[in-house]
Amino acid sequence: MLDHGGCYDELPTEYLRNVVKTVLQEGELGYEIVKIKITRIFASLLISTVFKVKAEGPKKSVNLFIKCFPLDFIRRKQFHSDIFFRNEVMFYNEVVTAFHKFQMDKLSHVQRPFLIAPPCYRAETDGRNDVIILEDMTSKGFVVLNHLKILGVPELFMVMRKLGRFHGLSLAMKTLDPEIFNEARLSLNETVYSKCYVDKLAREIIEYIFEDTIKEAKKHFSEDSPYLVKLQRFSEGVADRMVAISYGAPNNEPYNVITHGDMWVNNFMFHYTSPSVKKIQTKCVLSTSNKLAIVLQGRI
Repeated sequence: MLDHGGCYDELPTEYLRNVVKTVLQEGELGYEIVKIKITRIFASLLISTVFKVKAEGPKKSVNLFIKCFPLDFIRRKQFHSDIFFRNEVMFYNEVVTAFHKFQMDKLSHVQRPFLIAPPCYRAETDGRNDVIILEDMTSKGFVVLNHLKILGVPELFMVMRKLGRFHGLSLAMKTLDPEIFNEARLSLNETVYSKCYVDKLAREIIEYIFEDTIKEAKKHFSEDSPYLVKLQRFSEGVADRMVAISYGAPNNEPYNVITHGDMWVNNFMFHYTSPSVKKIQTKCVLSTSNKLAIVLQGRI
């Protein structure tokens, strides 16, 4: 096994370097590595820093995303990275595990279990050295679309179908294994629509998004359209409404589910049969921020 010495120097801390070495060389992926390349993704990432790792062996290679705290300590504190990381780590360690086991135990007749996350090789949180290591789905042809463009109808239908399956799995688990479902639910905390976060950072953003949505809807529907009327009614006090909805009020039962926590264009990935034709396959992954593949940031 080669040590590759300086190949890991791109990673910012000794702790992170040791974790990646362990995963690649000794843990779940352990095999002989003959070449390794680590690059930092330079993008507008608010709550994390992300690295891509490509490790090649004689017979196979592996592509990973390494997600860690922002290198800028001030930004880390300003955007409460520790809170978001803890939630995501709990999602991988508790929710994904529980949902997968439920499908194996209770839904064994299902030929193709619903995979709500990519392979996750490490998810740790202590408030200082938090790290999440995932398979890099871009190596399998998945792409993130331009966040400045509106999703097309095929993509929107695909996202809704995937969400429907995820919500259906929640409802099935609530019915057939309520104790385990409740444990998974309680492992999560609301992040985006917590009252503190909304009051401090997100209220104006949420209100602007709905104003923009209504403006776009008016281009396609008349003023008395039931779709526009309902959208305008929902937008009244929308930030506080979203906070209330996100905490799963008992009077919303039996429809409370664990769901995606940050639905916007950069948090979906799609797989096309042909990049030039853009004919979408029945493959879509839902992700959290920072372009990490298939992460369903859970909340109830």
